[in-house]
Amino acid sequence: MRRRLRRARAERIAPSPDRRGDGPPDRRHPPAKRYGSAFAFGPAGHFITAAHVVTGCTRIDLETAAGDRFAADLLAEAMDMDAALLRSDLQVVPAPSVRDVLTKDRPVKAVGYPEEGLMRLTPRVRTGRIAGHGRLDAYGPLYAVRIAVRGGNSGGPLFTDDGRLAGMVVAKVDRSIVFRRTGERVPQVGYAVPVQRLASFLARHDLVAPTDSDGPAEAQRVICTPSP
Repeated sequence: MRRRLRRARAERIAPSPDRRGDGPPDRRHPPAKRYGSAFAFGPAGHFITAAHVVTGCTRIDLETAAGDRFAADLLAEAMDMDAALLRSDLQVVPAPSVRDVLTKDRPVKAVGYPEEGLMRLTPRVRTGRIAGHGRLDAYGPLYAVRIAVRGGNSGGPLFTDDGRLAGMVVAKVDRSIVFRRTGERVPQVGYAVPVQRLASFLARHDLVAPTDSDGPAEAQRVICTPSP
């Protein structure tokens, strides 16, 4: 029984969203800002990011690669897929979306603002392939992608190699925990919500996801000022 419990716990915590601000608040200092990624999706001025990036924020800003910042409002959240819908005065043409579910080994690229020692000023593009399809308890059906996902990638877009939106990055496998618990060295794997599920999220709020727009394959940085 104890062995099964340890194994089940490892399966639940191995996919690790890049969350910030866990633990009791330190009242001597204001809470640190949280950073993630976002992308244009839906009507003009609408953006998608991961819900865990913006939950509990007193202020949300979107920052472009040029360093311009625009305030954003949180319109809705879908915890069943860890998605959040934002609205801002920032105007970005959405990238076109894929129509079909991606198959295994399809080339993809994740665009976002991962933390790599120093804070990135411009988005980083990481390439990889679809590793398969799966489910996580908290997020439902997802793509598993062989891409090195880091903190700050959460909420960023996953594109096909020809620049079509395929999904949103939400989590990664915590390789160190898997190794400590199983002794196995697993490859770097991230998880992304398929764009079809994101489109259904918009439809819940009477918004239509773009399919034939011609925007670039790009991302914006999300800056969350959390509640004190």
